Amino acid sequence: MTAFVNKFTSSMLLLTCLSVCVALLFTSCDIEQSDVDPVVVTGSIIVTTHTPEEDEIIGASIFLDGIATAKSTPDTLFDIEIGQHEVEVSKLGYVESTQNVEVVATLASTAAIEMSINWGSEVGSMAYDFSLPSLEDSSIYTLFDYRGKVVLASFFTNNCAPCLVEFPHIQEVWEDPRFTDKIQFFGINGQDIWQIAVMFSDLHPELGLTFPLLHDATQQVRAVDYNVIAHPANFLIDQNGVIRYRWGSITEELLEDAVQTLLAEADQ
Repeated sequence: MTAFVNKFTSSMLLLTCLSVCVALLFTSCDIEQSDVDPVVVTGSIIVTTHTPEEDEIIGASIFLDGIATAKSTPDTLFDIEIGQHEVEVSKLGYVESTQNVEVVATLASTAAIEMSINWGSEVGSMAYDFSLPSLEDSSIYTLFDYRGKVVLASFFTNNCAPCLVEFPHIQEVWEDPRFTDKIQFFGINGQDIWQIAVMFSDLHPELGLTFPLLHDATQQVRAVDYNVIAHPANFLIDQNGVIRYRWGSITEELLEDAVQTLLAEADQ
């Protein structure tokens, strides 16, 4: 009986030892989980914009893969995942443009994007330049000389009744001391011949106009560049030369509010 007990006890001890060894074996095979996140490798993109003539364009909004970045050119986008990305740029007065860029780890890729000028007569397009003589003394006024100011180009004719109605409203805004040295207004007669157009101020002294009245003898500016087919036609051009408003007849309140809007934008 004693021999049997001893044998049973030995077997139990052997089973216990085997169990412990198996437990230790599986425990040693467990894979430890790391609390450290894998390193994400990124790069950057230097974004610049220029015209076909290689003139730098400043202030074009930058979009990455269709999402606005809140940055404008020239600027650098950081922490961009490696791989191919689409960079888009947009600015009033220019044609939107895109470029595909391959981002390489830890390096700066370059997106030098060409933007063509969007010349035209509609809101958002770049206003065509003009150089026209004054009906008062034939002195020449050139639109591009007034970059940095808000410019009104108001097309009229001698026999345009609505033009006579709106000119006093335009004069009131022109005389507003808040806008001194910040605006430039022009009246442009592009339909009447010089001999008739030059009589306008003498025929209507009650208007008291003090902003320049110009003459478009070839009608290139009126009919072609600005596509005016009815009078009055008013174009408000911002400090960068972009048409921001196009109206038929205008009131003092309408013009004043628009001028204030453009001047406020420049102060931001």
